[in-house]
Amino acid sequence: MKRTPGSALCLALAVMLQLSACIDFDEEERNACKRDPTLCPDTSADGGDAGTPRGDGGPDASTGSGTDGGADSGTDGGTDGGASPDAGLGHWETMKSMGMPRIAHTATRLKDGRVLVVGGNNGGTTLATAELYTPETDSWIDAGTMSSGRESHTATELPDGRVLVVGGLNNQIAVNTADLFTPGANTWTPTGSMLKARATHIAALLPSGKVLVAGGGPAQGNAEDSAEVYNPGSGTWVTTGTMTYARNAPAAVSLDGGAVLVTGGFNEGPPVMTADLYDPSKNTWAPVPGQTAVSRSSHTATLLTSGQVLLAGSNINSAPDMSCDRYDPATGTWHVAGTLHEGRRFHTATLLSSGAVLVTGGQTATTAMLRTAELYLPASDEWVRIPSMTVGRSYHAATLINGGGVLIVGGVNEATGPLRSVEKYIP
Repeated sequence: MKRTPGSALCLALAVMLQLSACIDFDEEERNACKRDPTLCPDTSADGGDAGTPRGDGGPDASTGSGTDGGADSGTDGGTDGGASPDAGLGHWETMKSMGMPRIAHTATRLKDGRVLVVGGNNGGTTLATAELYTPETDSWIDAGTMSSGRESHTATELPDGRVLVVGGLNNQIAVNTADLFTPGANTWTPTGSMLKARATHIAALLPSGKVLVAGGGPAQGNAEDSAEVYNPGSGTWVTTGTMTYARNAPAAVSLDGGAVLVTGGFNEGPPVMTADLYDPSKNTWAPVPGQTAVSRSSHTATLLTSGQVLLAGSNINSAPDMSCDRYDPATGTWHVAGTLHEGRRFHTATLLSSGAVLVTGGQTATTAMLRTAELYLPASDEWVRIPSMTVGRSYHAATLINGGGVLIVGGVNEATGPLRSVEKYIP
């Protein structure tokens, strides 16, 4: 039976209500605090405990975000079953919206603490514009225009503070162009073009200050195994070998020591369970021994404080996955890293100051967008539920900002389409 957007929304709402009715956030918090005390502040000074709501007079569940069981913003038609955000598991605050809605954009924290949001799609047009967010004043300003529109691109901050924005799609056509943003001047400058057009690729800053770009492809199902390196000094690109597998929509992370781990992705078939390791000192690629628990694409890869890497979620045969992996570079081995409470794809994962990992949003098998969020606790190797965002979203961006909060920007919701909205998670 073909589902209409309305029927998909109703199904998503029913599932979310049923799941959230079973969640006791107070109990989740108490258990999380016992497993990892660093997540929970000492509230004895104000007479509270690990299971009490915020008592500092600041924003909490009563702000109308929908996390206290009352009516929410209405953008996804649902509530979360009466869960109340408590200090131990953090809470959400609604921030000032962007100037325009954005899907498949990037958000990069600059050295001065501001957040640069670049490109994306507004629901019909690929965007060349950018915006700058200042956390201290909760304000946005225009940040100029790139040489071309981009979505599903990458943005990498260079050691000198400039931001390199590379590739992506422009009206569904992959581009090889690149632009540099200079924060002090608030200007964009075209730089050397890549040797190959690519989107949904990875980019990683190398110890030398150069930038590795690998994988992706000119179109869905047509992946690249090639890689190239950008030299900021000359503004030029050089090839740097090939991976063992062509990877579209992989995930990557720079390891301690400078090597780059590239995981998952797909070519013309289903996603793969393999990974490659790039050694910048030798300019070589090598396959990583073993395999992940499941094949993965459109997943996340996060470097933990231990130096290990957490992989979460996947898009397998157009369905999300709940499994997670942890890679140990010291031993070159893979381990199961617990299970998400909900399968996710096109979500975000952000390392917090506490060492926990915040996972937000994403998409379900019915294309409904998730409001829910979870924390991974490395010490106990498990996941705990935390209060939900104010609106379901996928293809959004998440950035750790000064002070330890996480800024969630834009994305898409199945009921309202592209989002301008912004919210902040406060641990």
